[in-house]
Amino acid sequence: MKSHKPMLIAGGAVVLVLLLVVGIFLAREVRRFRDAKQDLAGAQRRLDQYYNSNPFPSETNVEQLSKNRESAQRFFSALLDRMSEAQIEPREKMRQTEFQKLFEKTRKTLVEGAAGHEVALKDEFAFGFDRYVRDLPHRAEDVPRLAQQLEVVEQLCGVLYAARVRELLSVGREVFETLPDTASERGRGGAPSEDTEADEAARRRAGIMEPDALYARWHFTLRFRATEGSFLDALNRLAQSRMFVVVTGLAVTNEKAELEPVIRSEAASRGGLTGGADSGRRGSRRRRAGPRVDFRDVPHLHRVAFGNELVDVTLGVDVYRFAKKRRNETAAARRAES
Repeated sequence: MKSHKPMLIAGGAVVLVLLLVVGIFLAREVRRFRDAKQDLAGAQRRLDQYYNSNPFPSETNVEQLSKNRESAQRFFSALLDRMSEAQIEPREKMRQTEFQKLFEKTRKTLVEGAAGHEVALKDEFAFGFDRYVRDLPHRAEDVPRLAQQLEVVEQLCGVLYAARVRELLSVGREVFETLPDTASERGRGGAPSEDTEADEAARRRAGIMEPDALYARWHFTLRFRATEGSFLDALNRLAQSRMFVVVTGLAVTNEKAELEPVIRSEAASRGGLTGGADSGRRGSRRRRAGPRVDFRDVPHLHRVAFGNELVDVTLGVDVYRFAKKRRNETAAARRAES
């Protein structure tokens, strides 16, 4: 019995130590569980607050959005001010007799400018306003827009003169005004269709700034004859114009009469023509319509249709006008509302 007593004491001590260690670990885990439970409860309370709260409007968000809107408005206003700084406005108070005087003066200036820049013009050239060479505008309400178009044409012709084009062939504008004889001719033509009436209404309102619109525009078509350098210079000058001008169409043609025979003779000497006499029935049809040319067999010099001689250019442009006054009023109203 005495021999087993030390072993029992040692075993009991070991068990006691193990129980103490287990107790310490258990106490630590219990404390960690309690902390995790408290954290979970706190997170649950915050989540409930988020679900049950009404975050809008947030003063911080409202203040930041107000600053963003003011910044965007300043940028937008500065952009439109820059684009509209040299735009031509309608002459709202101009009368019909005053327009005729303005047209005569502008026409004389343009004719003299063409002579000074050695730009050829046809006799009695009216720059798209032929009907007003001898007549007054039929409707007084058309005068402001007619004067606006006339000033825009003067600016566009000035660009072509500065580029030293050889000849100004024609100036086309949007004809929005209606003459008495035009209305009577439409009356004799029968009842207009809905499409015709819609087109007519759109034509009559060309160039008008609608109440909710940011811009209005006029379309012009310029036909002129120029060298390659003058033509490219005209495009560059339009891009640099203070008016907001957008090129919408471009066609370049070379009407040089001797170009085609030269090409065909060169192609024939090199065997570049197809559709000869031994081509049968289909070949005879080609021969009547003219032989086809394989331009790959023609020397490069004879294939150049632009650069060595004058070309006829048809240039379509849109000239924009922006609603500057309305834009400022709208911005002021929005600032007052905020």
